[in-house]
Amino acid sequence: MLRSLNILVVDNKSKHYQEIEDYLRKKGATIIKADPLKADIKKINFDIVGGAILTGGNDFLIEKKRKFNYNVIRFLNNKPILGICYGHEFLIEYYKGHLYHMKWRSQGFSYVQIIKSNSLVEKGKLSVYKGHSYATGILPEDLEDLAHSSDCEYEMIQHKSHPHFGVQFHPEMTKDGKIIFDNFLNLCRKRMI
Repeated sequence: MLRSLNILVVDNKSKHYQEIEDYLRKKGATIIKADPLKADIKKINFDIVGGAILTGGNDFLIEKKRKFNYNVIRFLNNKPILGICYGHEFLIEYYKGHLYHMKWRSQGFSYVQIIKSNSLVEKGKLSVYKGHSYATGILPEDLEDLAHSSDCEYEMIQHKSHPHFGVQFHPEMTKDGKIIFDNFLNLCRKRMI
């Protein structure tokens, strides 16, 4: 009998949260939702978590969100993590990278160029939705650049020795982006065996 795939979804108050949850459920995942402003990290049973998604969000109570997201990254050191937008930025900062505030807000449908095939997506062009005003300025040594766009140098990153990925865009908003979720869930399932 197959074990249930439990995905911890840290809701950093993304306006696209429901799209993420609906898609993951449709693909057979069981959602463990965590609100970083209310949840007690000590009450999460990380032993039953197959992977985590750190959603996008807003600046409201950012330090509290940052601390919670950092703890999730630390507790799931060897399990798959996908950081989306804000979650991507938390991964960058956790691994000692630096962000900068862009002069404009990158908003709307666009394309990113995947420059290196990886566990989540093949090399090539990907149609995505973007909505961010921060970008990575300095990529830490532990992280590898996987994609870029005309307005963002590090659209997708991967840790060199942990199954941790980050995307600056919102994969939940496009058909191409949902391939990333499919492959992320497959990666989580493979690591459960």
